[in-house]
Amino acid sequence: MGHDRPDDAPPHPHSRIIRRSLSAQGGSATRGIPHIAGGFAIAAQRNYLQSLHAALAGQGVYAGGLWIGAAIERSGFYNDREAARAAGASVPDMPTVSPDVLAELLWTMHSTRDRAEAIYPDAPIPR
Repeated sequence: MGHDRPDDAPPHPHSRIIRRSLSAQGGSATRGIPHIAGGFAIAAQRNYLQSLHAALAGQGVYAGGLWIGAAIERSGFYNDREAARAAGASVPDMPTVSPDVLAELLWTMHSTRDRAEAIYPDAPIPR
């Protein structure tokens, strides 16, 4: 038939299996934060990634999550927050982090595949 492929034919490009999946989301997945909507949805994603990690690790598939409880420097949120602070507005205190630090953390997770998740910063997110 016209759909048969020889055994030595390269695989179809759309038949490739993704072997790694990383997600970076807000820290409200790990601890509820006042005035942060959607934490319950992110918490559900956290549970799903942990389940995927446990179920698929033996098959060579990695799933992991990075939960960020800090304002990412040079981001729109960070810039708006700093502008509001400079204008005299009251803004909640929270840690800040360089995107380079997060990139390195994601790369380490991708390379080592040794944990289902990482939380930044390591300390609990302030209430």
